[in-house]
Amino acid sequence: MMRHAEACGLGGDIQSDRDRTLTDRGIEQMESIFSQLSDKRAVIDAIVCSPYVRCVQTAVHLGQRFGLAEVYPNPILAPFGGVPDIGPILDQFLKKSLLLVGHHPDIGLLAHSLNAPEMNFVTGTLVWFRWDPYDRQWRYHLTLVPRERP
Repeated sequence: MMRHAEACGLGGDIQSDRDRTLTDRGIEQMESIFSQLSDKRAVIDAIVCSPYVRCVQTAVHLGQRFGLAEVYPNPILAPFGGVPDIGPILDQFLKKSLLLVGHHPDIGLLAHSLNAPEMNFVTGTLVWFRWDPYDRQWRYHLTLVPRERP
């Protein structure tokens, strides 16, 4: 699961939080995360994201890099300031390597509820969990943070 990449602020043509778009730095953050995932030979079968523009753009950018034809916006991942109930999403994508793209603080709260260490969820942060079929629970694996270009 990850927090969307850096987005522009409100003002000018952007009058609603839901319409905020990615900045150039946000695109660079996605390239950094893709590079790190590629180095780890990660596979992503599907991406589900908040319907807010910055999350859809994050999902589409990574989806294209992973060769996915589409991403799946879902209102469950829209920001509301709590732990989203991702059960219906997980049920829909059984046995898939799934990436969830959402907002702060919701994604951080969700990660912490699944026993990820406490962390500052800066834009573009990705937290990786693996399903443990023996204990039938999610296990924290690692955290990736976008690397800044020199």
